[in-house]
Amino acid sequence: MEKYIEVINRIFELLETVQEGLGYVNIQMEELRHEEALDMINDVLDGMESIENALEPMMEHLSENTIKELSLEVRKQLQTALKYYEEEKMESFVEANKNNLIPMFIRWKEEIHRVLRPYVLS
Repeated sequence: MEKYIEVINRIFELLETVQEGLGYVNIQMEELRHEEALDMINDVLDGMESIENALEPMMEHLSENTIKELSLEVRKQLQTALKYYEEEKMESFVEANKNNLIPMFIRWKEEIHRVLRPYVLS
């Protein structure tokens, strides 16, 4: 796992950036900047995909975890939020982001940290 230490550190950095992006989405929505919010959601999707791709080669070496399951749940919450956006239900979009997507993302992030942190601490 030593060869993955730099990748793990980059994953940790990207997790923080993606979480900030999710928070930024709500700010953009509150300021009625819907297009900017959608652009940020797309950036969040790209960031998640980068994290998942970086994790994939090391998954078989990791201790038992729920990273994949939580990743699927985060994606499900993202799709729900995007559905509200497409239906122009902006209030529901903001609520879904704040009450479902962000908390699920945090659970995913915490699980990744729990599983990967021992490799960078040793």
